[in-house]
Amino acid sequence: MEQAYDYMAWSTLDKVMRIMGFSEKFTHWIIQCITWPKFSLLINGQRTDWIRAESGFRQGCPLSPYLFILCFELLTKGFRQWGADLGIQVARNSERVSHLLYADDILIFAEASRCNAKRILKLLEVYCSWTGQRINCGKSAVMFNRKCPSWRQMAMAKLVGFRKVSSFDYLGLPMVLRRPKRADFGGLIKSTQDKTNLWGSKLLSQAGRALLIKTSLLATPMFLITHTIVPHGVLHEVKKIARTFLWQQETGSRGMHYIAWEELCLPKAQGGLGFRDLCRWQSALRARLAWNFLTDPESMLHRLLVAKYGSDLWKRPHCRYVSTAWRVMQDGAKALRQIIRWEIGNGQEINVLQDTWILDRCIARWPTFVDAGALEDGRVGQLLDRNFYWDVEKVEEIFGTIIAQRIVDIPTLRGSGDDRPNLCYSQASSSVAAMAYGAMMDGGGDFKFLWFEKLKLHPREYFFWWRVLKGAIPCNVWLLRRGLVDSPICPWGCDVEETLDHCVAQCSKLVCVMDTLRRWSFNMPNVSSLDMLLMVLAEGIASNPGIGRIYCYAVYQLWRARNNMSYGRSYRTPSVIAATVLSLLPRTFKMPMLEQWSTIQPLGLPPHKLWCSPLQVGLNSTLTLRCNRPIRLVWVL
Repeated sequence: MEQAYDYMAWSTLDKVMRIMGFSEKFTHWIIQCITWPKFSLLINGQRTDWIRAESGFRQGCPLSPYLFILCFELLTKGFRQWGADLGIQVARNSERVSHLLYADDILIFAEASRCNAKRILKLLEVYCSWTGQRINCGKSAVMFNRKCPSWRQMAMAKLVGFRKVSSFDYLGLPMVLRRPKRADFGGLIKSTQDKTNLWGSKLLSQAGRALLIKTSLLATPMFLITHTIVPHGVLHEVKKIARTFLWQQETGSRGMHYIAWEELCLPKAQGGLGFRDLCRWQSALRARLAWNFLTDPESMLHRLLVAKYGSDLWKRPHCRYVSTAWRVMQDGAKALRQIIRWEIGNGQEINVLQDTWILDRCIARWPTFVDAGALEDGRVGQLLDRNFYWDVEKVEEIFGTIIAQRIVDIPTLRGSGDDRPNLCYSQASSSVAAMAYGAMMDGGGDFKFLWFEKLKLHPREYFFWWRVLKGAIPCNVWLLRRGLVDSPICPWGCDVEETLDHCVAQCSKLVCVMDTLRRWSFNMPNVSSLDMLLMVLAEGIASNPGIGRIYCYAVYQLWRARNNMSYGRSYRTPSVIAATVLSLLPRTFKMPMLEQWSTIQPLGLPPHKLWCSPLQVGLNSTLTLRCNRPIRLVWVL
């Protein structure tokens, strides 16, 4: 429709609300809300007279979409009364679908015949006469089935006055009568690339780039991968753009990829950065659609898909060609299966081995001695008698006495009939998609340095130390093994090889920085290797995390100075580095000194044994004697 909000007549809204049964008072309030506003234009600094609108709903008003939907119900009523036999059926016994509405976008389905075309045009003409709206012929199009003859396609397109297309986009999704190809998602790749070009990378730290990738770049294809089949080549291209953006040094360069993308996509609890693996994430997003399919049998989508393919999402359909909607549902059902537990009704929907109906995991994942071959593709209903009670003898024969006792204690919904799915975990803290993705990523083992997050470092320092823990810092020994430098000697003149241990514990410049901090009353640890440093930090993480935070900041600032020196740029001296480290501390940690008194204590002391030595504070004071000569004194407290 052409400017749908602007052309909607107010009289139409008034009549629709009265016909739908809204009270006279409420209808009057709504009409007053949309007719009262006035507008004024500012032209060359001069404000015009007030202008009153004569029709339409105001863009941006939160009430406008709901009022527009009420008026759009006229078109739906018209199709039900005068076009009941229009539309298409997805299955022989399914209901007809004549149209879909979203805002001003209308999708109409009908058999390609002159009679149907004239009836649809008549319906639209009557609707426009009621509401004052107009059809945008320039943006409207008609698409035909591949079995429709070309001569009929040309005749029908000429009759309706719309252009004939082979594909179009509806609500951001490509509508095609074939398998989606990479070319159909060129806009997605371009949008992702445009974001990286807009952000750039020269003025962004790697931590900043990682945050943009996680929150924005990988979220770009989320709507598409949820609702349609996106080729893996497109997802690989998006992943490639994100990977290049993270590691490139400047726009147009590739950069060295220090850590595999698969490791970056691991959850933080398993040692990754929590990036989304798009191939797995799309299944988790579709799990929400599968959950809605199971729990909302009254929806139109549920009714249509059940009529076509049945209600079992985990059963392979018998037909040769499967629609995109059903493929999306089945992919989501695979991810959903790991996070739902079934309440047993008749047991016909529950797979004995693959579904969760005992405790919180399926039997296939249990370390039991159950004969899995005898239960392959078996249903829980086979373990029930005619009255939907447990067949105790059969259960004990298959599972043994111990497991059988646990099974027969499970109550069944004897009078309810169908089985009911429930989420294994509470939905209060996370969404269905998040729970499904967490279940798919589970099982990788805990990260042994997970305690490191308790230091609460800034994002840049945290990303640097995460790379240190992964051994992905380009020290000279690391670069020499890859043939990128000629000498492994430390660039600070230490006359020893620059290893990871040397960078974080042994370097002479780092020793100078630590000595400076010690002179400023900070009891910095004295370590000789990375392993020793991690052990000391882990021991003091609960009682004195401040010293660990200062040490980590100092190593990062020294690494930045080292890189500046290597590239011929100006770099900071040890005393300036020490001052910079203290400036990075939180405000509550810097002032006053008594709030951080534990920083001058040994790192490993428990909290109840920490003691603060008296602090020397200088106080300037001016006294005036009888001779009126000012004398400056320093009081030492």
